[in-house]
Amino acid sequence: MSGFGFDYKGPEVSGVTLRSQDSGINKARRYGVIDLGVAETFGYHPADGPIKEGPGQTPGPRMSDAENRVFIGDGDPMSGVKPGDKYAGKEIPRGGCAGQAADKLGTKHLGHTAQQINNTSFGRSMENAAVKKVFREWSTCMAAEGYKSDTPMDALGQSLAPSPTASEIAMAKADVKCKRKVNLVGVWFTVESEIQKGLIGKQEETLVGEKKSLTDALRAAANVSKGGQ
Repeated sequence: MSGFGFDYKGPEVSGVTLRSQDSGINKARRYGVIDLGVAETFGYHPADGPIKEGPGQTPGPRMSDAENRVFIGDGDPMSGVKPGDKYAGKEIPRGGCAGQAADKLGTKHLGHTAQQINNTSFGRSMENAAVKKVFREWSTCMAAEGYKSDTPMDALGQSLAPSPTASEIAMAKADVKCKRKVNLVGVWFTVESEIQKGLIGKQEETLVGEKKSLTDALRAAANVSKGGQ
């Protein structure tokens, strides 16, 4: 970016870790609210304070249209950049400066099989007969408490006030208690774990390859950050 005259500073990794709702894995809320203490304080709102799931980032400064064009290049059709286009008399690299960096680090073609497995297993688990049965049991329990919800995702996806209300907290508490009563999390986790094991077994070679690619990319990034080539 400096070669095009831009003083680019990317997002800075901070000491703050990602909240659960920002995580790709989304561990803490994967099966809805499951902690009674959290429900009693925050209802369905995200609990304050970071959890240890990975490094956090603070957003970098907003880029101008020209910076975006050079940064993204023809990597995004919406940028309007075509192969061979120039800025300040210099040709924009394929995929922009971001694409050039990805090529250098070896991350451009790094797959996301683990994330695909994560997403696929969640969707398939909700179609499983045992999970559907425990959903019905949970829904019946919630109805007895005065709440109509077919699945925990319905409860989690409700419209919320800016801050937790007494009625929201009451529903969240009932939600957690009903989950415990019917062992919803235990059943759901067991089913999804088996689905994931099957998907992992079918794509083990790909996952091992991606792990190696990621390790190589991290090593290359460390080298670049030290001023290496």
